[in-house]
Amino acid sequence: MSRSGLYHYLPHHPFLVMSLGGDRSKVVGTAEGPAAAYGTVVRLRRDRPGTVFTWMLRPDWSGAVKAMGRWQRHALRDGRRVGERERVVHVFVLVPGQAVGETLSATCGQSMPLAGIEWLTAFAGMPVRTVPNTVLPSQAWRHRGVTDA
Repeated sequence: MSRSGLYHYLPHHPFLVMSLGGDRSKVVGTAEGPAAAYGTVVRLRRDRPGTVFTWMLRPDWSGAVKAMGRWQRHALRDGRRVGERERVVHVFVLVPGQAVGETLSATCGQSMPLAGIEWLTAFAGMPVRTVPNTVLPSQAWRHRGVTDA
């Protein structure tokens, strides 16, 4: 993990929270995991209506990482509540410097809205059947649900 570049002055957490405006973007915080990054974005959107916020794996990170998540209990999917059988573990690959939108696609192809994802801090639960064994992480990165890709 490099500490050089534009982001060397920030705490070395893997995720950045950004405000976007016109042709400029500004780092407004850092986070240790996807859940904390998304939580910060939700809080900032509530506190500063009209400002666009997003999060990403910092551009100077050494490579892509895998994060694990599943549908939250009672999340809405296609207008209905998600059942327990649908709450399988999905693996998401996050690329350095690529801003996260309102949805993420898992390695199996499942697209999920960020508001419906329960980010896992360690591998738990049943993995989705279509994920190849080579994609599953052997151990969660710092127990925050993120591993080197």
